[in-house]
Amino acid sequence: MKKITAAAALAGMIATGLGPASAQDASKRAIPSERQGDVDESRSDSPNGGRPEIRTHEDMAVMAPYTAPGARTYSALAVDASDSQWPVTLYYRCKYPRGGTSINAPVPQPMEVFDDVYSIGDDANNIWAIDTSEGIILIDALTTEEDARNIIVRHMKQVGLDPARISLIIVTHEHGDHYGGAPYMKSLSGAPIAATQEAWDSKPSFGPPMPVRGPDDLLLVDGQEITIGDRTITVVATPGHTRGTVSLVFPVSDHGTPHVAALFGGQGKPRAMADYLEFRRGLNHFAEYTDRMQADVILSNHTVGDDGLTRIDQLARRQPGDPNPYVVGREGVIRYDALFRACLSADIDQMTYDAMHEGESDQVPPPTSASDASPLSGDHLVTQEMIDGWKHSLSNWGRWGSDDEKGTLNFITPQVRQRAAKEVRRGLSVSLERAITPVHIAPDHEGPLPRAAVVQRMLSGPPKRTTGSTDQLSIVAHGYTETHLDAFGHHFHDGKMYNGFAVSDHVSMDEGLSRGSIAAFSEGVFTRGVLVDIPMLRGVAYLEPGTPIYVEDLEAWEKFTGVRIGPGDAVFIRTGRWQAEAERGPWDIANLAAGLDASVIPWLHERDIALVGTESAMSVKPFPDTTQIDNPDDYLPAHNFALVTLGMPLIDNADLDALSQMARSLDRYTFLLTVAPIRVTTGTGATVNPIATF
Repeated sequence: MKKITAAAALAGMIATGLGPASAQDASKRAIPSERQGDVDESRSDSPNGGRPEIRTHEDMAVMAPYTAPGARTYSALAVDASDSQWPVTLYYRCKYPRGGTSINAPVPQPMEVFDDVYSIGDDANNIWAIDTSEGIILIDALTTEEDARNIIVRHMKQVGLDPARISLIIVTHEHGDHYGGAPYMKSLSGAPIAATQEAWDSKPSFGPPMPVRGPDDLLLVDGQEITIGDRTITVVATPGHTRGTVSLVFPVSDHGTPHVAALFGGQGKPRAMADYLEFRRGLNHFAEYTDRMQADVILSNHTVGDDGLTRIDQLARRQPGDPNPYVVGREGVIRYDALFRACLSADIDQMTYDAMHEGESDQVPPPTSASDASPLSGDHLVTQEMIDGWKHSLSNWGRWGSDDEKGTLNFITPQVRQRAAKEVRRGLSVSLERAITPVHIAPDHEGPLPRAAVVQRMLSGPPKRTTGSTDQLSIVAHGYTETHLDAFGHHFHDGKMYNGFAVSDHVSMDEGLSRGSIAAFSEGVFTRGVLVDIPMLRGVAYLEPGTPIYVEDLEAWEKFTGVRIGPGDAVFIRTGRWQAEAERGPWDIANLAAGLDASVIPWLHERDIALVGTESAMSVKPFPDTTQIDNPDDYLPAHNFALVTLGMPLIDNADLDALSQMARSLDRYTFLLTVAPIRVTTGTGATVNPIATF
């Protein structure tokens, strides 16, 4: 890669056949050195002038060499989401380290992209003109009066549009290359300029000053619908690129076939972490509109935002019956959204990682002990005396009546369920269950069953039966392998289970449980789920086995994501166990596991959490030195206390890797959780398949 020269750009423009005027105009555009981007000279004669492309994971590793494990995961998700549909966009979204991206590429010819929707911009900025029955809507206006006159006006005339018919000039954000030519375009037509209050009030970071808002100019606000003639445009506030950025959703048609276009109004990377986080939130907000309006077209106000130069070239070569290259379908819009979000998240993760490891080498070892596992940790002393006291002061026994067997699931009220249903915005689901590979035994097997979590015996099938098959499954409801939901009859303190039910009265080796069985959860779980991804927070692939998680970590995650854990939530805490096992092989997870420190117990009670899911058995093993407990009933302090004293159902051995990937790609860490355990009236627990739906 090296920088393109003005001569090379000029030759490329002349080669497109746009004529000397186009070449002369574009050659005047000087690019400051700090904004100058790289060019792939092997592709300098391409429609986009040699802009770099990322199509593969190998391309990403070379062109965006992130060092943080989380950032590398995000960037890989971006490659998968792009699926080679936006190779230029992917490069500019995920370019790392940040730097210049501008080049002089061939100026595209103006053309009608959709029915009455025209591309009339230059090589860097897409300028859109929408011809309605009551005038033209102009989206953005380039940098100067000269740009507006030599490019916008000339291009409008080339496609048969009269600038005097402009009825509205929309400014997508307060950067000079979007509003600088607006006063000139207004002088030709008298059309008002529309921008957000933040844009009107802004001081320019480059280019001419933002025009002073006139009495006829308009204010854009979130959710606003602007109708001119036969066209309605929906305005969506998407701050982040700038404070006043807006994006647009509007109907289009291609030879009469209806579509819906989504135009994201802010493309370049911000500089501050707060702006990155706001950018992600704005993207999430925009996705809600594109989902609701079923957008299937991606447009941009910059040619790097929608691979615009390539698509314009494809459109110019389009033959009758060929698809419109801007129509990407619902899947394409979702992929574009995921690409954009994953690149933003990669930068956020890298910035967080760099801040945490400032002054260290790139090869940062994961934490290996309680002292370095959580830099926020303070005094986490928990003694047996403290635990015994909490069994009284933090107890939920009797809170919902003396006969209650639902425990903290009582926090999931009808109102909580209604709010949880609103978490479904994209209709995307992921399983949190670890896949089970059963041990198989012969149909005529006699004697004890093998010691395994799940044993399968085929009862019928080919060759004797060719119309179907049946089997018998023997399932161990607990342990450290399969994902399962613990019932309250699974653990006891001093001969009693949750709510004070005596073990001697309600647990029988002959008949199972008469209280505290899995059947008490027969209404299932339908509530808001919250992912707490501690490896992501710490910038590592996984926590070292034996790493404790403290309240400070949980609250740091809340601050990082902006999500506060509250009443009725189901909290899933990822440690990266399964990723560690994939890389290192299995180990004695029963005695060496990352998990919650005992000092977290009061926090669990304070937050009125309904359910907790983890990737092992919740508690850290072995105990750190600050946990001084000797009662065998408390051998898994947080786990056993939650079940018995809090009455909190627990999901053990969840597989949260796929959930983590989806949450990162969507930049959403809350979801609808659904769990429906089998209704075994005397069972101590059940294997379950929790489902997270976004």
